[in-house]
Amino acid sequence: MSSANVSWDEEAEKEEIKSIIRHRLSEGPCTVVFTKRDGTERTMKCTTKFDLVVPYEKKTDRTKPENQDVAFVYDLDINEWRSFKFETVRSFVPHGSDNS
Repeated sequence: MSSANVSWDEEAEKEEIKSIIRHRLSEGPCTVVFTKRDGTERTMKCTTKFDLVVPYEKKTDRTKPENQDVAFVYDLDINEWRSFKFETVRSFVPHGSDNS
């Protein structure tokens, strides 16, 4: 998958795009550009690949249902877990692709 602007117009495409992003994140580092809640744009180098992340440590006993519209990822620049909503993704580049 090369760098591309992400379109969230078609419902059927949403699930496919989420699946591709999740899969590529599990394979290694990716760069995601997304819009934060406050409207600013953020660029994050992140992954979910097990051997590149620090295991998540829960700080409370509280549990939350899994939200399929949110990606929970490890930010490789600040070495902390972060999340973003798929619908806010503006571009996505897997490292190791032609455009990395």
